[in-house]
Amino acid sequence: MTEEERRFFVVWDDRPLPIHAAQIRLLTPDSARAFTRWVLAPIPSGWPERANYFRREESVRTFACWGESDSLRAEIRNWLYNRGIPFRREVFLTYDADRVVQTTWKILVRYWDSFAWGAGYQMVALDRSVQWACCFHHEDLIVFGSNLNPPSAGGGRRRANA
Repeated sequence: MTEEERRFFVVWDDRPLPIHAAQIRLLTPDSARAFTRWVLAPIPSGWPERANYFRREESVRTFACWGESDSLRAEIRNWLYNRGIPFRREVFLTYDADRVVQTTWKILVRYWDSFAWGAGYQMVALDRSVQWACCFHHEDLIVFGSNLNPPSAGGGRRRANA
């Protein structure tokens, strides 16, 4: 990781850089702006608060997860896993127009709290298909919107064509 990328991820002493740093990349500001213009264009401004873009939306509260409760963070991790996105799927975490992180769904699920902790108003995770998006909102709420068929019982890794 470059020094700029390290500064983006390692702001607080209690949020160390994950051991999977090679799987996390901060896009350059120009690439991030191009990405957000292209990928976020179909999603209505104000989603998830003001617009119904996705056929299906689910949400979970995270307000109790920010303390020392590893079990509550694990519950959110399990909830994210059960959204049916394949672990190896490349995802982009948009913080603002020139701050976009590229990683995999697996890394986001594993370190969701570290990624969400640095979100100002919100962070939106999505892939290039724009058939789903996951919003990590500053008001301790995660909203997952999808135009995909609901995942089968049993979880996320089995959905190879999502």
